[in-house]
Amino acid sequence: MLHISEYILWVALPVLQSAMGYRMWTRQLYRDYPLFFAYTVEQLLRFIALFYCYHWSSRGAYSQAYFGLNAVEAVLQLGVISELFFHTFRPYAGITHLASALLRWAAVILLLIAVLLAVLILTWSLRLSLLWSEASRSYKGACYSFFLS
Repeated sequence: MLHISEYILWVALPVLQSAMGYRMWTRQLYRDYPLFFAYTVEQLLRFIALFYCYHWSSRGAYSQAYFGLNAVEAVLQLGVISELFFHTFRPYAGITHLASALLRWAAVILLLIAVLLAVLILTWSLRLSLLWSEASRSYKGACYSFFLS
């Protein structure tokens, strides 16, 4: 069972995401940033699903929900990065054209890596998959700090 401090940490993100989603909705920013808004909504739905599975379902259901929602989250994150980049560099056609090609190739390479890792995870133990998910979280944090700085 979780302690109160762990519950506070677990619930803090959805509260902040809800505030951000509400702010985007009232300012109608969801029209300018549809993928970012979809990512925000997905994070809220992810919290609800994982919180439910953690408390009232089996460990296997939580694991399946976690890895399934990670796949959805990864696709949305790539879309958000693309959306923010193109929105920022819209006035510069050359950079936008080059970035479009680079992002397509990056998506293809990441998809190939994901398929390869999925095959490896299926053949190896569950421990490797848990290690990969933690490394993925660390990578996402590094990407966020890079794009926010």
